[in-house]
Amino acid sequence: MRAPLFMTLLLLSGPGIALAQEGASNMTPRVDMAETSAAPQTTQTASITPAIPVVESKLAHQDIQSAYKKGDYEAVIKIAEASNTAYDLAFASHAVISQIISYEYKSPTEASIARAQALAEAALAIDPDQPLARLHLATVMSLKARPMSVRQANASGYGLGARDLTRAILADDPKAYFAHSLLAVWHVETRRRAGGIAASVVGAGIDKGRESYQQALKYGATDTSLIAWQWARALSAYNPKKYRKEILETLELSLNTPPKDAFSEVIQTRSLKLKTYIDKTDYDSGQDYAIMML
Repeated sequence: MRAPLFMTLLLLSGPGIALAQEGASNMTPRVDMAETSAAPQTTQTASITPAIPVVESKLAHQDIQSAYKKGDYEAVIKIAEASNTAYDLAFASHAVISQIISYEYKSPTEASIARAQALAEAALAIDPDQPLARLHLATVMSLKARPMSVRQANASGYGLGARDLTRAILADDPKAYFAHSLLAVWHVETRRRAGGIAASVVGAGIDKGRESYQQALKYGATDTSLIAWQWARALSAYNPKKYRKEILETLELSLNTPPKDAFSEVIQTRSLKLKTYIDKTDYDSGQDYAIMML
């Protein structure tokens, strides 16, 4: 079962993504479970699509998939903790982040963030190369950075860690569409939060972001709705008037993709609301809404 793309994209690229500057952090590319630090450590990934080992319970995976599709995230977590396999624990972290995105997007609680981190770290304790768990540690970085200023986030290492993880993922798997989508939004968010000069220093730009978005669509046909929503949200948060035509076309793409689970329905509800603002040229409301969303 491939994990839906949303959690990494929405959080790493959300309003709190920090401008990653050289020297902002000494974070290493591997997770050492024997060590602790203020920011979760990132790792090199061997594979982006998490494979389900044969030894893991097929029944547990069927139950997890069914519960997730219905939006019963607590059931997902309960099943995963009982099976206690690396992938299931990583997916439980995914479920916690799904809850945050759905219900706590304005102000994620420290308890929820800590829960997502603990489950990802538990997965890595079993399998240090578990890719989904690594991605969720990066997601936790972004959640922790969200309320920070750019300067604070840089000092914490969260922004640089998220950026470096994304680059490592794409180095390992150039077809990792969720990493392309994440990088696409990172370009726009960096430009919005840091300004043109600072963004150019770290190689961030709208055109580069659009290239990454196109790569995400190329490889991510199963998650077109989410990829499109994220790009439209990023452009709306940055400059909804300038990019009105592109935003509306992208939101149409999101809305025309049939939802595959409860979370997809949440995403499409948000796409429709944002489209309503942009359709009416209510750019201030559209921009405020886009910035608030994860």
